[in-house]
Amino acid sequence: MDSNKTLSLSPKILLEIEEALNYPRFSEISIGATLTDDLMVSLYHAGRVWNWRARVKNFLRYRFQRLYQPSFGTKDLSEIKGRIVFTWQFDRADLKALVLPLVANYSHEDSVVLGALSSMQAQLADQTSFVSWNDFSILDMKAWRMWRREFDRCLPMWRYRLQQVLAKHAVPPYVAEFLLSRLHLQTKRIIAANQFLNIVRPKMIVTECARSGLASCLVLAARKKSIPTITMIHGAMEPYPSYGFAPIITNYVCCWGEIHKNNFMAFGTNQEQLIVTGCHSMTRAIEIKQDAARLKIGLPVNLPVVLLATSPIKLEDRKKYTSAFCVAMTNLPGLSAIIRLHPAENIADYRALVDEFPKVKFLPNLSMSRDESLAAVDLVVSHESSFGIDALIKRKLLIILNVLNTPLKVGKELVELAGCPAVSSPGELESVIREIFASKNYRKVLRDKADQYVHQYCNSFGHEAVNNVCGLIDYAINSDTQKIELSLRA
Repeated sequence: MDSNKTLSLSPKILLEIEEALNYPRFSEISIGATLTDDLMVSLYHAGRVWNWRARVKNFLRYRFQRLYQPSFGTKDLSEIKGRIVFTWQFDRADLKALVLPLVANYSHEDSVVLGALSSMQAQLADQTSFVSWNDFSILDMKAWRMWRREFDRCLPMWRYRLQQVLAKHAVPPYVAEFLLSRLHLQTKRIIAANQFLNIVRPKMIVTECARSGLASCLVLAARKKSIPTITMIHGAMEPYPSYGFAPIITNYVCCWGEIHKNNFMAFGTNQEQLIVTGCHSMTRAIEIKQDAARLKIGLPVNLPVVLLATSPIKLEDRKKYTSAFCVAMTNLPGLSAIIRLHPAENIADYRALVDEFPKVKFLPNLSMSRDESLAAVDLVVSHESSFGIDALIKRKLLIILNVLNTPLKVGKELVELAGCPAVSSPGELESVIREIFASKNYRKVLRDKADQYVHQYCNSFGHEAVNNVCGLIDYAINSDTQKIELSLRA
């Protein structure tokens, strides 16, 4: 087997895999959606190498999960009964900006934050109740034996249905062992989530990302108990057909704008579940001074700056469009060039390009925040990064660079709806950059089209969007029906 073999499957195949694992239902819950993270990373973004070592690890992992009894904390959870549970799954600035403004709108007695790590509690306001995922009640021997019986009941049919889908699309059969080993963990999380909900009996579950490995188990267990659930959208959503955000598993989704809503409706989602609230973690203003942002990364303050935002696709593909950007910028004197790596990337992967193109500054993701990066630049180049959408929201112009000859997803939407120029070679990129900086009229045409797109993409920001989301939360808690006739908070 190729030591560097990876797999990248279409959204259609991933949805078929998910559907195959929805039956039989585990403890009356369809569990396919709990594998979204694994399917996205390993089989969509090709983030897993499927060599012989990986196959051995999958075999051992499967056997380990068969025997492993998870141990959770013994914290008394009875004091947080009957509250709104807000999940905060990763200690990232973008997720913090989604969760904390909502928590601040509710009293300490009416809300609790369910976070990934106990250390995250220090970032909350005083008196805010906090529990970590590790504070879930212990999966005692009785619960573990119940899990084992139920899992063993479902396993033969899961394996059969999964193997049928994989064979249909010529996907290697060893992928099944990996996914089934992950189901061991996810079904145990469902049991633990069920026990947590039995103790806490929350009014509502509000999550920043419902289909993640952690939140999906909690949301699905809550739906079984008729506890209302709401998910926000935490990042760029690819146009239909896509995989990751849909099919939805919550009662309601907080869409940023009509574009999100239309994408979900293409999946057959009930329109009454889709509420346009805007996005409260974003604003169109940049509070950081341009000179300060440039000085922070050692750029001259008097030269225009062009930035490339990378995406978490195959490394060889990333290097292709990164190299094309570097070639174009080398031929453009009088401009500064920076490359902002995706959070999942390591700058060591680009060492050869760093040495070959000294004019271009490569920046690890954590070296600057998104706002600092956008404050520093005049123009953004992207392939499929959500950073490109952020650039348009912050009134920065965007070029879509596609030298890979592969169909675009988010990039296609930005070309067709936002009017972003598309280029497919270093020479074309160089030419368009020259035209943008030379022509005031061309810049105005691009900005006007981009502003029209932004309004469709996200119809409100900041405090207005916070009020919209909280209006939905209040409605979902107090409503006696599943139909929405919602008056968002003034």
